[in-house]
Amino acid sequence: MFRAKSAGKGSHVFFDRRIRGELNLGRRLGLSVIAEGVENLPTVELLMKMGCTEAQGYYFGRPMPVGQFEDTYFRPVAPRDAEPTALTASAA
Repeated sequence: MFRAKSAGKGSHVFFDRRIRGELNLGRRLGLSVIAEGVENLPTVELLMKMGCTEAQGYYFGRPMPVGQFEDTYFRPVAPRDAEPTALTASAA
């Protein structure tokens, strides 16, 4: 995991080299690399261009209580043998 924050104007070359180096090191070691602190679309686009496939940060969502996270992102899944609903039937 690494912080995906630039130190400010004029630091883009350093930022670019550092991130590429960390991504390459992680790949060579067989590790999953997660960019941390991603706060805007240009950073997401740059990381994607560099081959980074996992990131977290305020760009994707603010911290929230566990219950709110579960309510927002987890939906009950019907058992495989359940009757299809109108939503699943229309998608088939």
